Amino acid sequence: MSLQRKYHIFNRDFICIFLVNFFLYTMFYLSTISCSDYTLNVLGEKTSIAGLVTCVFVVGALFSRIYFGSIVDNINLKKALLIILPCMLLVNILYFFAHTALVLIILRFVSGVFLGACSCVCGAAIARLIPSNKLGVGIGYYALSAILASAIGPFIAIKLDSKGAFFVSFTCALGCIVAAIIAASIFKVRAKRGTAQNSTTSKFSIYSYIEKNCIGVAAVVFLIGGAYGVILAFISVYSNSLNLASAGSLFFGIYAGIALFSRPIAGKIFDKLGADFVVIPSILFFIACLVILAYASNSAMIFLSAMLCALGYGNACSALQSLAVKLAPKHKMGLATSTYFIALDSGLGLSPYFLGTLEPIVGFARIYEIASGIVFVALIVYFIFVMRKEKGFRNSLKEYKARIFQS
Repeated sequence: MSLQRKYHIFNRDFICIFLVNFFLYTMFYLSTISCSDYTLNVLGEKTSIAGLVTCVFVVGALFSRIYFGSIVDNINLKKALLIILPCMLLVNILYFFAHTALVLIILRFVSGVFLGACSCVCGAAIARLIPSNKLGVGIGYYALSAILASAIGPFIAIKLDSKGAFFVSFTCALGCIVAAIIAASIFKVRAKRGTAQNSTTSKFSIYSYIEKNCIGVAAVVFLIGGAYGVILAFISVYSNSLNLASAGSLFFGIYAGIALFSRPIAGKIFDKLGADFVVIPSILFFIACLVILAYASNSAMIFLSAMLCALGYGNACSALQSLAVKLAPKHKMGLATSTYFIALDSGLGLSPYFLGTLEPIVGFARIYEIASGIVFVALIVYFIFVMRKEKGFRNSLKEYKARIFQS
């Protein structure tokens, strides 16, 4: 226990994994946006093909997370990164020779497989590095790596693509992978905690790929990820349709700025008061974000929606990832992290297609209204399958009252 009290989150190993994840996601945003624009503007393909280029990346990442989630608790994490990252570098070099949409689609799928594997390994490493009494704040800080990437990557890609400098964007993505390899070569992570119970079982089981203690959390993550996927896919087109293109272009920058300040605070609340005090308000903020976005008529409403998105979706994701790790046995923390990302990727990948098919009928504003309803369902799922299951609804309310009066 004394080791946990003296533990400093910002040690060398934490910073290295933070940097690996930051560079990976910066590469992801650079290559995703530039490949989509490259498909449209250079290869001259239809919008549906550009959407497929994005979709297959998510599918590839999903497949690799399912597989790596089942083995990540039993492998050498550093070696895995130092094998996968150079393979990713090679695939990204091949972007320069992708002169047809088919070749680009294949490369994007393979690149998605490697990114999914790397992020799964990074998540498992972080779960091993951070003591259980600092999971909330630790994962909150770690999640900032992807938040920073979501602001920097799209900004660079959009600037370069507007000048037709697609190959410069691809080169920047290559530089990110090289930086990730350097950071991965420095860090060290201890062997898995606990014993690998049931690791010798040869029978097939769905629980070899999904951590059963995290299914309720995964359902919530899937639903809120689906709502956020609609923002990712359509905020640019939607803001253009409202003649608010400049406001729409600042959406993710504002989101990142607010998240940088709010996530560490939310992490501390998670560690001191519990997940419910973060997840429930965050889901309510996210519902407000989507409703305001649906009725946006000026730049201020777009900006307010971005702020609420950071306080809502951003904090909810961080808290739910911490909760997934906390609910799992120590020897299955990597599997819990994988389960979380499988649910998130599925939501992000599926919702733009299925909700997008409704857009010609109902319009973008109604799509965001529907998304707010999906998040409300996520709140109900959290109450029934996570909060209530863990300690009972009445006991939860009593505990809340006791904590409030104590404070």
